[in-house]
Amino acid sequence: MLCFCSWLLWVCKFTIGTLLLTFDKNQLNVSAFYQGNMYAGNGDVACDQYHKYKVMQHGLIGFNLLPFGVLPRTNSIEDVRATQRVQDFFIGWFMNPFTFGDYPDIMKKNAGSRLPSFTQKESNLVRGSIDFIGINFYYSFYVKNSPGSLQKEDRDYIADLSVEIESMS
Repeated sequence: MLCFCSWLLWVCKFTIGTLLLTFDKNQLNVSAFYQGNMYAGNGDVACDQYHKYKVMQHGLIGFNLLPFGVLPRTNSIEDVRATQRVQDFFIGWFMNPFTFGDYPDIMKKNAGSRLPSFTQKESNLVRGSIDFIGINFYYSFYVKNSPGSLQKEDRDYIADLSVEIESMS
């Protein structure tokens, strides 16, 4: 059984009641590079696995995901949409390529050219290349819409979320 992990290379800093994520630009670049290679590698491994070992060994290819539980801070439509954005970024970033062959539309819109794109060949190779997912679940957060971060020129993928994230503890 082959399993990939969704850990990002990030530094987390907690304050009372609020989660603040801080990033080293080099770590973010390494993370983005790793993600792209993970998809390409998984597609190659999946082809190898299915063609060489599936029948003989009954092998499965899986993926371990670390999602966060997220709830809107208020019942406003803006916070509900912001919560969906967080899910699209934190879960869809990993699952959409394996399921649909591409990143979520909101990621492509907010990240623009900073998000690498899949070629048609890569998309076809990655789509459907896992048999199961594993879930590690540890934290839940409230999400509040914060559109101001999209106005920044120099932003990372956390700013692309355009949300404020608050710990539930």
